[in-house]
Amino acid sequence: MASANQFQIQEKQIDGRTVIEITGVQIVISDLFIHEVESKLKQSSAEEIRIIATECITIGADLKQTIWHGKNIVVLADWVTVSKSVTWDVSGADNDHVYSNNAGTDEGGDGMQGADGFPGESGGNVLILTSRIENAQYLTILSNGGKGSNGQDGGHGRDGENGVGINANDFFSKFPVTHHLLEAQEKFRLTQPLIALNALQKSLRHSGYDAPKLRQPT
Repeated sequence: MASANQFQIQEKQIDGRTVIEITGVQIVISDLFIHEVESKLKQSSAEEIRIIATECITIGADLKQTIWHGKNIVVLADWVTVSKSVTWDVSGADNDHVYSNNAGTDEGGDGMQGADGFPGESGGNVLILTSRIENAQYLTILSNGGKGSNGQDGGHGRDGENGVGINANDFFSKFPVTHHLLEAQEKFRLTQPLIALNALQKSLRHSGYDAPKLRQPT
């Protein structure tokens, strides 16, 4: 019987894609296993990793997003077991593209619209093909899309024209002074009581009382 974790790693071209294929009889996905596979992965453009065992595969190590982002993983064995709580994070990487300049100004002097940002990387996929899986609840798979980059800043519009001066006559013709109207309103307010008092005096004189007449303000 073959001992656990004797495996082979090969890089293949399948349907125009680069694939890393790991094969064995009994494969244990441990920290040591992951370290060896990641060393190969860092030197490869592969987007798909296949782990194939003729008997069983034991999952016991995390896959970190910094290395496994956007990767497609296939696990194929007659029997798969998860030995402890692990997380496989194949979420896509964020796009950190930065525009060096804004969009500029067109011939008419208007600022031009900035270009769109670039999309983030798509999340990867995990496919497990097996007749039996044990402790599947211990395995967490994350596959979120990466954040897109910021869009380009729009261009600056041209400077506006300089302001034009205005003389006093033009100013007052466009914005007439309202204090004359206010003075008339104030005079009306003050004369109303005097009119009423004079009317009262007339009434008193008819009754035989001669009171001095009050003068209205000018």
